[in-house]
Amino acid sequence: MKIFVVKYLVLLAALISSIYVLMVKHSFSKNMLYLVIGLTVLFLILQVMDYFLSRKKEDMPVNGYVYFTNGLVTKKIIRIGAYIIATVVLLISGNKVMLFGIVLLGLMISEIIMLILELKNGNYFIYFDDKAIVVNFESKRLFPSHVTEIAFRFDIFYLTLKNNHVRMIMLSKLKEEEVPRFKAEFINWANQNNLPFTQEAKEKLGLI
Repeated sequence: MKIFVVKYLVLLAALISSIYVLMVKHSFSKNMLYLVIGLTVLFLILQVMDYFLSRKKEDMPVNGYVYFTNGLVTKKIIRIGAYIIATVVLLISGNKVMLFGIVLLGLMISEIIMLILELKNGNYFIYFDDKAIVVNFESKRLFPSHVTEIAFRFDIFYLTLKNNHVRMIMLSKLKEEEVPRFKAEFINWANQNNLPFTQEAKEKLGLI
């Protein structure tokens, strides 16, 4: 059985144990406390093992660039913050629900560990796939047919889409030494697909 499945079975066992204590009178004991703590710790161990055995294998393409946005990190932080609040509330609310707090604490620690590992190992990246630009953590492809105009200022590419939304690609989020290569590849991608740059963008990118 894959670790991915086992870790969630372990987490489910911790939740079932917590529900049992909540539903059955006088069922809370040190043994149940140790059981939930043990299952939660085991879940964390399996989570890290699963990362190194599977998710870390999702190597960045040769033409990829390490890239992550403030929005991605903010969403992760908000999620971790929600876990912190819920964990504290449950841990101080008495024996009956304290076990749920322990499980949530495990999930919170898991989120923090995964975020650190993913940032450290460059699991967030951007690359050019055939004709599309792919930001892997968004699981979306930005095709040239979606783009009507490209602006450039403050080291940010602004891609105006046909639905009038604007997608930003921030060069400051790339590794400094990779910025020139990415910029050149982006310009080449745009030119190959006849995408128009604004006059300001042409001047700042040296295209005129």
